[in-house]
Amino acid sequence: MPAAATALLILAATAGTPFKLGTFERGGRTFPAIVLEDRWVVDIAAANAELEKRHPDWKRVAMPSDMKGLIARYDDGLGERLRVIAREAAATPRGVAAQERTALRVRPPVLQPETMVNAAVNYVEHGAESARISPTATPTASPSPSQSAPGLWERRADDPRPNPYLFLKARSALIADGEAIRIPPGRDRIDWECEMAVVVGRPADHVPVDHAREHVFGYTLEHDVSDRGGRGDSRFGSDWLVAKSHDTFAPVGPFIVPKEFIPDPQNLAIRFSLSGTVMQDSSTARMTHTADEMLSYASNILTLRPGDIISTGSPAGVGSARNPPIFMKPGDVAACTIEGIGTLTNPVAGAEEKVIALVAFPDLTLLDLVGPLQVLKALPAPYRTVVVGATRDPVPTDSGVAVTPERTFAEVPRPYAVIVPGGPGSVAAMASDAVQDYLRAAASGAEVVGSVCTGALVLAATGLLDGRRATTHWAYSSELEKLGARYVRERWVEDGKFITAGGVSAGIDMALALAERLTDRATAERIQLGIEYDPHPPLGGIDWSRVGDAERTRQRQGGTGRRLEDAGRLLADRPDLLRRLGIEAKGDASPRGRER
Repeated sequence: MPAAATALLILAATAGTPFKLGTFERGGRTFPAIVLEDRWVVDIAAANAELEKRHPDWKRVAMPSDMKGLIARYDDGLGERLRVIAREAAATPRGVAAQERTALRVRPPVLQPETMVNAAVNYVEHGAESARISPTATPTASPSPSQSAPGLWERRADDPRPNPYLFLKARSALIADGEAIRIPPGRDRIDWECEMAVVVGRPADHVPVDHAREHVFGYTLEHDVSDRGGRGDSRFGSDWLVAKSHDTFAPVGPFIVPKEFIPDPQNLAIRFSLSGTVMQDSSTARMTHTADEMLSYASNILTLRPGDIISTGSPAGVGSARNPPIFMKPGDVAACTIEGIGTLTNPVAGAEEKVIALVAFPDLTLLDLVGPLQVLKALPAPYRTVVVGATRDPVPTDSGVAVTPERTFAEVPRPYAVIVPGGPGSVAAMASDAVQDYLRAAASGAEVVGSVCTGALVLAATGLLDGRRATTHWAYSSELEKLGARYVRERWVEDGKFITAGGVSAGIDMALALAERLTDRATAERIQLGIEYDPHPPLGGIDWSRVGDAERTRQRQGGTGRRLEDAGRLLADRPDLLRRLGIEAKGDASPRGRER
């Protein structure tokens, strides 16, 4: 940062440094932070620890782990400590636990607000344009003979305004700055509404308007994405659930500005642009009911709690009111800007793919991969099945045929499902940082986590199968149990979202069962017919009474068994696994072993 800019920041600090607050994620850790200049992010826990170490005479202040905790304690001494941290960070932006915003993932400022309520038609001009579109489905914003609503809204005799109108926005619609607004399948009339939102700071229950500001923590932005496509009939008038609460229809953020830095929330410029073209350009002064009035009204209906969000309505300029109408489409970029609060930017995309990731690693068994792959590749949209690897370089298999991953682990960080094949390379994969880290991260959000044959050993090495029922190739059941799973000798086994198959044909059975679960029986049967898979072995089922130690020994002479004999070297980087398996380490793993 230039010296002159730093000097200005130091000068500003003496008068109280303005700051914003946000929630961020890095390395799987989510944390609240101070934001300076929309660029510098200060981890409040790390910064506070550093300052308390520098000033041992200071009173110790515990830092909250999330935004709700921060909001609840802000007026009880925490706010003052945050102001000190902000001053210190402004003076030395590259110190005091500060890092660039671009190095972090921005999350919604409040991850789980208990209540999200939105104002309908709270700008006069928007009320007029809405009435032109759908005169019967929209609350009027024009002067009307409205009456008081006892217990909710008491009208003055000289007040010509209609009563406030609020609706609930589903919390599941919440997304962050930078995340994609997804156009739902079959819905092509998706509109924009750029709004100022109030973040509640203190519990509010039947709060008078003149005390409402005491319950405000700060202000943020909400893009109230709206589906104008209707429900196909006119039952009970308009359908607010359909119109407002599809997944991704509530971008909020990027940050919260504490109210102390917004002296007049009713006099802020508000602007929305779509792919660079300005569509809304107004001022919060044009609201029919103020933010304080909306908080008061909402508190007469339900108890508001710290972190709750009240979005105060959209100005005129929505796409559905234009002639011809304009709606958002995949490829657009939506940007909502409010003076003094910031800019909320979200790309617009089609319906989200549900990616099923089959993990590739060196020396996997080709049939373990291809069996489930040919089944799951046939699933209809939104499912997409891809082979993923640490890189896109060809991966050798046990058959001598190389498999080229379609995407890297980094390109599919949060798959809908992840499946691990087996093979001789599964032993080295148990110690591969790339494979193990990916499985742990992917499994945390995946709906299905599966394996074929000795792929279960790779899963078990992550700790994901600890205490769970699972299966693998029967010759390696003892290793699976030593790694913490409960071995079950079945073709495939389900335990919660984990599904493991014992071998090649069982992997196909598992994949067909998964196809039926994700779609329907008819689809799964069509897939089975398409690959001509008839699960009736020509030699009949296995007579397990005739399978003894001699056959187990013979089976373990294959590739995986030979690799286990070398596990002391291949797993040298994982002494925890060696201890579980009862194997002695044999020096450091070779670079090739670590890669695998």
